[in-house]
Amino acid sequence: MMEMAKRFFLPFILIVFLFAIFLDQNSKPIPLKIILGAPVHLPLSVIIAGSMTLGAIIALSGVLLIKTITNNKNKKGEIEQDKIGRIEELKD
Repeated sequence: MMEMAKRFFLPFILIVFLFAIFLDQNSKPIPLKIILGAPVHLPLSVIIAGSMTLGAIIALSGVLLIKTITNNKNKKGEIEQDKIGRIEELKD
């Protein structure tokens, strides 16, 4: 348990440090207007991080949807094969 904590501690600290630098370098407020209304001024880093997060969520949802559809098709195929096997047993 302690080895795992040691192995992941340094990379975690490095990622946090790099993320802090990213936030500092991209702190300029940018106007963001969504369809109607007055523009909201948000730091560029927040807009980029939000876009990355939203993209990751959409991609993960797509992957999980495809996996679910594939699993359902496989189960359906197994059920059909089982039915065919039973019919062949009854014929014999």
